[in-house]
Amino acid sequence: MAIIFVDQSGKVEKTNKHTVIATSASEKKSYTVMLPSYWKKRICEEIKHYPSAARHRKVPTVKIFSFCVYLAMPYLRKDDSIVIDTEYAGKSNEIKSQLLELIRGKYPEFKKEQITSLQIGKDIYVHKLANETYRGIRKPDKVIDETDLSRLFGKKKN
Repeated sequence: MAIIFVDQSGKVEKTNKHTVIATSASEKKSYTVMLPSYWKKRICEEIKHYPSAARHRKVPTVKIFSFCVYLAMPYLRKDDSIVIDTEYAGKSNEIKSQLLELIRGKYPEFKKEQITSLQIGKDIYVHKLANETYRGIRKPDKVIDETDLSRLFGKKKN
């Protein structure tokens, strides 16, 4: 069993900047995912075509954040615990619920108690990892692309 820490640099809803999600169970077991600003802008354009979201015209922040966190944990095992830095006050339960739904596609027995939100601070390795990737000092392990976004929104790529 490992404890996986999650941190973000660059807010999802800020479409003029990219977003980096970093996860780490140790310095040797870590992963980063980058969502380029280009795709965030495309998402904003795309959601205008969804009737339920059209009236809001805003980025589905929690859904995208949860999906990015999921993609940033390729080494996740069914007995691991996840600690997510509190990025979106008041949205922890929604993030937990959406992330749990994604994880249960692979591990149906994964428990909601295995996911928590805490203020993890700046001294933890995952914060450094997210920040250095965001600033271009490190390369991301994965750059989210159209195929990933198609999975997120349940659409097939043309």
